[in-house]
Amino acid sequence: MRPPRLDGYDDLLRPLLERCLAADPDQRIDTEELAALCEETAGRRLNDFTGRRCPDPLAADLVAPEQAVLSLPPEPTVVDADPLGQHARHGGRRQAHGAARPRPLQRVFARRA
Repeated sequence: MRPPRLDGYDDLLRPLLERCLAADPDQRIDTEELAALCEETAGRRLNDFTGRRCPDPLAADLVAPEQAVLSLPPEPTVVDADPLGQHARHGGRRQAHGAARPRPLQRVFARRA
């Protein structure tokens, strides 16, 4: 197996990448050592984000979906006094709340009478 080509990476990063990608698992860096190297390079604990910001282009990408939703116009609230259209269905007569609606056959026979 050929080792990966890492010549496009920074000289400081390349040795770490070589260890992470080593074919022999025993030669690979473990997570504790990797965390220690990252802390040493960063000059801070990995969970210390005090005064840190992500780069502006990344921050813009992260907040873009929220900004898109917030920039939408609010949906109008429609208050319908007759939400089920009962006025139209019953010839303009309003039906009392809780009253049973006439069944289709009852309406047919009521018209004949």
